[in-house]
Amino acid sequence: MNTAKKLLAIGITILFFSCSIPSTTLSYGSSCNLSDKTQNNTTYIGDNTLIHLDTTLGAMKIVLYDMLTPVTVKNFLNLVSIDFYDGLVFHRVLDDFVIQGGGYDVNGILKESPFGTIDLEIHHDARHVNGAIGMARASDHNSATSQFYICDGPQHFLDDNYAVFGRVVEGFDVLQDISSVETNQYDWPVEDIIINDISVLSQKTWYVDDDNIDGPGDGTQEHPFQFIQDAIDNATYADTIFVYNGTYYENVVINKALNLIGENKASTIIDGRKLNNSITLVSEGITVSGFSITNGSKILKKEVENWSCAGIRIIGSNNKIIDNIIYNNTLGIFCKQATNLSICQNTFYNDGINIYPYELERIRPTILRKYFVHNIYNNTVNGKPLLYYLDKSDFKVPSEFGQLIAVNCKNLEIKNANVNQSDFEVMLVFCSNCLIEKCNFESNDGAFTLLSSYNNVLRYNFFKTSFHGLLLDYGSKFNTIEYNVFSKNKYCGVMIEYFSNFNHVSKNNFYENYAGAFLDKSFGNKYRKNYWDDWSGVGPVIIYDHIDFYKELHLPFSIIPLGFDWFPAKGPYAIPLFGVQE
Repeated sequence: MNTAKKLLAIGITILFFSCSIPSTTLSYGSSCNLSDKTQNNTTYIGDNTLIHLDTTLGAMKIVLYDMLTPVTVKNFLNLVSIDFYDGLVFHRVLDDFVIQGGGYDVNGILKESPFGTIDLEIHHDARHVNGAIGMARASDHNSATSQFYICDGPQHFLDDNYAVFGRVVEGFDVLQDISSVETNQYDWPVEDIIINDISVLSQKTWYVDDDNIDGPGDGTQEHPFQFIQDAIDNATYADTIFVYNGTYYENVVINKALNLIGENKASTIIDGRKLNNSITLVSEGITVSGFSITNGSKILKKEVENWSCAGIRIIGSNNKIIDNIIYNNTLGIFCKQATNLSICQNTFYNDGINIYPYELERIRPTILRKYFVHNIYNNTVNGKPLLYYLDKSDFKVPSEFGQLIAVNCKNLEIKNANVNQSDFEVMLVFCSNCLIEKCNFESNDGAFTLLSSYNNVLRYNFFKTSFHGLLLDYGSKFNTIEYNVFSKNKYCGVMIEYFSNFNHVSKNNFYENYAGAFLDKSFGNKYRKNYWDDWSGVGPVIIYDHIDFYKELHLPFSIIPLGFDWFPAKGPYAIPLFGVQE
């Protein structure tokens, strides 16, 4: 239904409504607790009511925003407690817009709430997303009583005019079935869609124990499941899965909002067996806490690890990773186009956090700020703090860190750091005018990475035995890379790709890398007087366009040259470890 038709529908209806899902930005304290609320698009279930809405066409589960809209939720639950809605119908159905009910019975007789009207309660974190439930009202903003509506698709033109107080979390197929029924000229379904019952659900706890080899296993405390995945498959929205101590050789996929809790993080182990990600989160509202997570990796062609495989792979937004031990995975945590994550109080060994908008795709998504804005704190990598900075300026970064992620920062100074056996040891995203000097980055599963960052200076650093030494991506421009050493990196000393133009690479030493430098879709980069250990001594060093770098696992590379070092150095520069002394 187009906007004009929707507006017409509003005009001919006495009661109307509006709803939306939260794009919440809730504040956090100094610690990350299981009962905290997430940011943007949902809240955690622990402090919110879950209801079961049963109709003649099927059932939906709806989470109510108790904390965001307490007055509206209380009114709704008061009506539920007296069975007010039982036997009423969805009396107004508009496909691709809303379904409305809670006021009329099958005979078309209006049933009035015994609790009277409530004031309009709008929260800026509740938007009209698909499945949002809101209160219908008349022209008076404070006239809502019992009638509610559920959005069939996002209806953001209703935002800030009607009280949204929850959203559908299961049963979207039922919502679609109801919204598509045949209706008469008054938008009343030809065949009545009756609300059989609305009830409050209590969340269930399921149990898992790897020692229960002989069964039976039904997920109860007396007869726990043997495998975590069995509990996930049997659980429903907002349930808790409690996993007893043991080693679980699984590649767990969580596709619904759940709390996955280990008995003891040191002795409750999820081992991915190097077959794939140990845990994959594909839904929202998930909490993972109390585990050791290891061996999340996968070997591809030519005995090369899939660089995006991880102990925890996160695709869904609004999830929490709290108080785990994450070690010896290809990547510790890999976040792909996820928003509003809480990653805190975790201990990483030979791992870290990688936030990236893509992995092996040839067509890249747009890089957006929201993919990098998370709650990340109180984590360590190899005993050193994992630093996460957002919107900081004119700041000296402490030299002792295990990993650094900086987003939209300016004039950071990073000196004398020694980082090894981490993932993507430094990520500068939307950063400018930063200085990285006299640091040693060694044996990391990734690269020192600049994403959409410009005018940064990297000098007198060592980049050794990692995936790439240095990666410039997503339009990172006008950066200066000079007097660094790039040695023994598995694939490339310096990789510049995806319209990262006009960078200056000069007077660096390139030793024993698979390739000293490659370019991909990047132009105007200048290479001057670098030392290349594989230079023949005749003519310039040619920098090739490595078009199939990822797709073909680095072989073969294109023969199209995009850059030249016309006057390469005949011998290496004297660049002492940790750079020039003060």
